[in-house]
Amino acid sequence: MAYRLHALDITSGAEPYGPGVLISGNYNGATFDARYQTQRVSLALAGNQVLFGFGAVEAEGPDAYVGWVMAYNKLTLQQSGAIGTVTTGNLGGGVWQSGRPLRSTDPVTCTCSSATQYGGGYDGVNDFSESVLKLDPRNGLQLIDWFTPSNWSYLDSNDLDMTSSGPLLIPGTNIVAGAASPGSSICSIPATSGNTAPTTARSFRSS
Repeated sequence: MAYRLHALDITSGAEPYGPGVLISGNYNGATFDARYQTQRVSLALAGNQVLFGFGAVEAEGPDAYVGWVMAYNKLTLQQSGAIGTVTTGNLGGGVWQSGRPLRSTDPVTCTCSSATQYGGGYDGVNDFSESVLKLDPRNGLQLIDWFTPSNWSYLDSNDLDMTSSGPLLIPGTNIVAGAASPGSSICSIPATSGNTAPTTARSFRSS
């Protein structure tokens, strides 16, 4: 199993940059393995960068997959960045967002959310399960900022994925909103807050 990225001329169907490029990735010791990954996030464009993400194939399970975000230059189809959301323990942290694309506030930044980790858990260094991540596509998807709710362990244990709805940028504000899988937990955080600590954002529980 493999994934390829193609560029098409919509007037002719021709591929101006050749027959596409094979999707691959390495990050902090984790290696992209297409056998265990599904592209569950649709494509987005931030400046010249094509962005997309991966979660698990069908039934999720430990020791198989990593949540990935990838960036490829739209003019060359060369990879410009790759980040794994969880790179230790039994892995996980899929980026699926119900098929929604990464959100781009401008050509410089994009926002995604991640899901359950198997074993270990969020540490703010290597593992970002149940988190909203702000990335810089111009600099190899460098992690600029993030939000992880204080009850991340409960979300992990009960498979209540932060990534279920995908982040929503509220127009006219600097707020990002999102929801866990059963609609049980909604959070809103400043879109620009500088290494947000888990307890600084507001968390709401819906009825």
